[in-house]
Amino acid sequence: MKNRLKQCIKKDHVQLSVLFIKLAERLYDLRQAESYITPKEVQHMAQETLSVDIQIADKYLGPEIAQTLEEAAKQALEVCKNRTKYKNS
Repeated sequence: MKNRLKQCIKKDHVQLSVLFIKLAERLYDLRQAESYITPKEVQHMAQETLSVDIQIADKYLGPEIAQTLEEAAKQALEVCKNRTKYKNS
């Protein structure tokens, strides 16, 4: 029984680590969106973050991480909106 429990804990730890890395990459991408991603990609990434990633982060990693992702996604959408305005002017 102890070995099974250890295996489960290790497996869950690895899965949470992967999730943490994925969300850290997403946060980085959102924060750097203005410099290297097209507005359409930014919009898609930010919307996906708002609809999916925030709930996952809140459930498994905590509300602070979810809030940070939400703020970054909203800022990225604002950048996208401003770039679109500038392009159309």
